[in-house]
Amino acid sequence: MLAWPDTKPPVIEVTRPQTAPVFARYSTISRQWQSLIEPILFKRLILNQHDMDCFGRTVTGPRTAFVQHIWLRIVLPAYDCKSCRKEESEEEIVSHNLDYTNAIWQLFGFLSSSAWNEKRHHSAKGITLELSAHSLTDTAHFGKDLKMRSNDTAWGDKNERRVWIPWLTHDDVLHDWQEGRKCRSVVPTGAKRRLFGPPRGLCLDRDASFVRLRGAELPEVNAIHALVIRRQFYRAFSIRKGLAKIFRSLPRLQELVYEPWRGPPADLCGLDGIPAVQNDPSRPHAQLLYMDTARLTRDFDHMHFFSKVLSDKPNLKRVSIFEDVDDVFFDANPRTMADPKTYQPSSEIARYLARLSQNLEELHASQNVDANDFFASHSVLSGDERLEWKSLKYLSLTSTRLPSLASRPNIGDSVICWAAKAAERMPRLEVMELWSSQRFGFATIFRFERRERQPRIQLLSTRPSHLTEIEEAHWQRVVDHLYPGLGVWLEVEVTLLDMPTILGPASVIDLLMLKDRVLHPVSLRQMHTEDQRRKVTYEL
Repeated sequence: MLAWPDTKPPVIEVTRPQTAPVFARYSTISRQWQSLIEPILFKRLILNQHDMDCFGRTVTGPRTAFVQHIWLRIVLPAYDCKSCRKEESEEEIVSHNLDYTNAIWQLFGFLSSSAWNEKRHHSAKGITLELSAHSLTDTAHFGKDLKMRSNDTAWGDKNERRVWIPWLTHDDVLHDWQEGRKCRSVVPTGAKRRLFGPPRGLCLDRDASFVRLRGAELPEVNAIHALVIRRQFYRAFSIRKGLAKIFRSLPRLQELVYEPWRGPPADLCGLDGIPAVQNDPSRPHAQLLYMDTARLTRDFDHMHFFSKVLSDKPNLKRVSIFEDVDDVFFDANPRTMADPKTYQPSSEIARYLARLSQNLEELHASQNVDANDFFASHSVLSGDERLEWKSLKYLSLTSTRLPSLASRPNIGDSVICWAAKAAERMPRLEVMELWSSQRFGFATIFRFERRERQPRIQLLSTRPSHLTEIEEAHWQRVVDHLYPGLGVWLEVEVTLLDMPTILGPASVIDLLMLKDRVLHPVSLRQMHTEDQRRKVTYEL
């Protein structure tokens, strides 16, 4: 008979693939089995607002030390076809906020106890808290893409590449899909708002029962070192009335992964107060003349986030922001894949991020700011407030102003020159990447790598382009600052990319050195799957 030490590894390998309820039964066989099973069983937890009492009773004592990741999924009530084309009522919004608030207050109440914090007080490895919110019936109506990702976990296989599977093909004429293609040009405005929720996002409500029971202030939780909000679902979380309070209760927060969706336009009105016509194929740029109050709401929220909330987190080292957009919810033109809706990011947000990043080791901001605004702002490069990034090692930003023409004037005000001027004040810089993917088949990447004493800049583009003499000279000066007096020379490379390989932003991100930092690896995998859907949707 095999001795226990010899049978232990194969037993664990056999039981590991089991679902959690089945897997948990093995822990009752003996204390030895319990000591082997529980570290695996409690390592990563998926909870919703209805699981809080069970969580508080079950995950106690030594088990708290096993927990590394908690995914809090706020599950909103189901709705039917009578409601799927209508935005949420005020009563529904209040109910959702109460569920969210009670879940956060209960969870933080448990995590702030001594049992959770004593074991991790001196530990460099804290807990990752992940937040999301959705209704299980979103996929039955207009949220068809959620079928492909709603159950993806953050710890899933990042290297898995899914092929287009026939049973995932969207085929629901009532909700505008037929055999994988959109069969109507316009998604109803109410349907968009039902999926995305109100522009302000989910809010914490002071009238929630657990707030009244335990007090208006969230307790501090030292055990949480990372907060993750993936692009898994469309619904936003309010910053001023939610995330700001959560962040203030996380004194040891070191990392933020924030992947919000750019919600659909709302309340578009001209100066005369008359609502604008949305999604009008005959006037594709008419929206640019109107004020998108939903966009302004989120922009003001993010300004507050970066200027007031994150700037007050001395332990914060890494921030990754990716603002996603889905053509299905923005444009009526079925050729959106080749001609996406343009959006000019807020220059104010870029300036706030530039100031915030002075204390970071990593910053990755995609599609919510333009690198030109980040670098070229007066407050960044001149005047009394000259910024310095003494700790920054890795930086990636998107920009619509990267070079794309073979013939460009040899001037010193390009985004690549501005980036070099800022890089002179980044003594620890290892990699900087600026990238753009404005339309199907077009992409540009500028990259700087320190590479010990073999620094290099690269320009990769789907269109013939080049780096000007002034741009090369600016980056040589960066190298001279990094290696003073050593005579280290800069290597320059220009590469022409293959246009048919660029299906969307995911294809460009795959070419980045910092791709796993720019976007959560599972999110990147999801975007590749959605690109396959778009290939079917827009196929002639």
